[in-house]
Amino acid sequence: MKLRFSIRAVIVLTALFAIWLTYSMNWIRQRRELYDSPIITGRGHYTRAPGLLFLLGEPGYSDLHVDFEEGDREINRIRAIFPESQCHGYDTISVE
Repeated sequence: MKLRFSIRAVIVLTALFAIWLTYSMNWIRQRRELYDSPIITGRGHYTRAPGLLFLLGEPGYSDLHVDFEEGDREINRIRAIFPESQCHGYDTISVE
């Protein structure tokens, strides 16, 4: 039994793969930019990355140490970009 595909099916599958790859690479870019920013000050142990990002070599993080002074909106963005992580933070407000 030979598998046969039409050109249309191959083009549709290729387009779907390209869309997934573009979405995943953008997600990885956002994760790396945020991870390299001063907002995230540390990480926990490695774990499996969410979605299929692990197939592209992206590590996951069990914990992230976050500067909570950035506000709730930024914290929610971090949690959306790193759904596998528990966010632990600190306030950088110094008491004098």
